[in-house]
Amino acid sequence: MKIGKDTQNAARRLFRLCMDGNAVAEDRVRLIAQKIAERKPRNYAALLKAFSGMVEYAVKSRTATIQSAVPLTEEERSLIQAKLEARYGGVLYYRWEVEPSLLAGVRIQVGDDVKDGSVRSRIDRLAAMARTLSTSRTRSRNKKSHGFRQSGKRGRHSFRGGRRRQDRRAERRHAQ
Repeated sequence: MKIGKDTQNAARRLFRLCMDGNAVAEDRVRLIAQKIAERKPRNYAALLKAFSGMVEYAVKSRTATIQSAVPLTEEERSLIQAKLEARYGGVLYYRWEVEPSLLAGVRIQVGDDVKDGSVRSRIDRLAAMARTLSTSRTRSRNKKSHGFRQSGKRGRHSFRGGRRRQDRRAERRHAQ
């Protein structure tokens, strides 16, 4: 279903009515959705779809998902909440998960922003670095050097020491 500009603008105006600072007022969302369904204005299905999409995006962008390898204490939770509210400002919705595959540490996701301080991510990064190092070493061993640069391009200074030879020739010309 295609949503026209007028319908999109109407959904945006209704969405602004639901905002209470940076937070979405759930009671207002319910009331507006109920009124739209009761009155059934023109293109009400598209209006509800656009409106619910905006609400869903706002809630997702203000939802903090905190994953830890072990259950967190209330003190740790309150410390994390205070730091996240100081960083992102306003009200956040929290979802706490225990994920044993992290091994240790915490992974925090707020909207699209991810902060991964888990041991699993560090191990994965080290493994990726080791793979790239091992593949680059095998590539360099397989290439034979014929006096040209690695790129294989024959340019003005393509031979090793080519620039030095040109510099020496230029110095000889100027010395004469």
